[in-house]
Amino acid sequence: MLYLHKILPLLFLPISVVGYFMIWGLVQKKRTPILIALVLLWVLSTPKCADALLRSLEEGAVRVSPQAMAGSNYVVILSGMIHSVQGDKGAVTEWSDPDRLFAGVELFQAINSSQAQHPAHLIFTGGAIPWWPDTPVEGQYLKQKATALGVPQDLIWVTTGVSTTEEESRAVKALILEHTRSKTPNDKIRVTLVTSAFHMPRARALFENAGFEVDAYPVDFKVRLREPTLMDWLPDAEALVHSQLVFREWMGQAFYAVGRLKHRLLGR
Repeated sequence: MLYLHKILPLLFLPISVVGYFMIWGLVQKKRTPILIALVLLWVLSTPKCADALLRSLEEGAVRVSPQAMAGSNYVVILSGMIHSVQGDKGAVTEWSDPDRLFAGVELFQAINSSQAQHPAHLIFTGGAIPWWPDTPVEGQYLKQKATALGVPQDLIWVTTGVSTTEEESRAVKALILEHTRSKTPNDKIRVTLVTSAFHMPRARALFENAGFEVDAYPVDFKVRLREPTLMDWLPDAEALVHSQLVFREWMGQAFYAVGRLKHRLLGR
């Protein structure tokens, strides 16, 4: 199921659509499909287009200072920050983007400084991808890093292994219920959710669907503050990656929206 979940979107990403038009034009020996493919590739590869798509996905969110956030009992940091590379003595873990960890720990410390009598817990998810066997379970790795940053070990929880955001939401709920021994599992649990800004709309919806009351704390913004230049209209590989990132998130949102609709129609 995980492979299907990861592979299917590849068929509908912009670069795939460009390929379809190119193949169509070459097979049919028509210029129009090839021209459409080139225009699509150019537009989606410009920083101007990619930034506009990212801003729409981020839903106008901005980076908020930790002190401005309301406190909650649980700060949940989603996986997606590490990968492994070849080292001289085997696999070495490196950061893909550490913003979630550092911002989440900073937020956790700010919350606990204001509610010392009832300290919050920091929750990591046990992210693991089967085709990355040399990458450690992310939650355990991040727990070590958070401890080094001064977070007490007894205030850090790590979920069981997960591979998707939906699994993360369910695992976090199970972990909280296990630790609190709640006899009312259907009650709303308030959490502060930390993830990348582009990922927050989908993550928030999934956590709310799992029964959480969510305070969103988006970080890892991809749109940089800069002066507009001619370069914004010229193709850039990173811009194409960002455009594809947006399309993948849109497909993820659509997939889970269809799933929720199906459950409602079936009365589940």
